[in-house]
Amino acid sequence: MRYTNYEQNGYTLTGATSSHYSQSGVLTPSVALMRASKRARMCGSAQAGRSAAI
Repeated sequence: MRYTNYEQNGYTLTGATSSHYSQSGVLTPSVALMRASKRARMCGSAQAGRSAAI
C-alpha cells in the first residue's frame, strides 16, 4: 500500500477551470507487474525476472 495525493480539475469548453478537487494521503494499492521478453524466455536469461512497465 502507498499514500497518494490526488487532484482533479474540470474545464469548460473555453478552457476555463470549472471545478477543482484534491485530497492528500489517499491510501492506494501498489502493484508491480512482471514481464519477460520473448528472447529471455527462450534463452533462460537472467533478465527474465526484471520488471517492465506495461
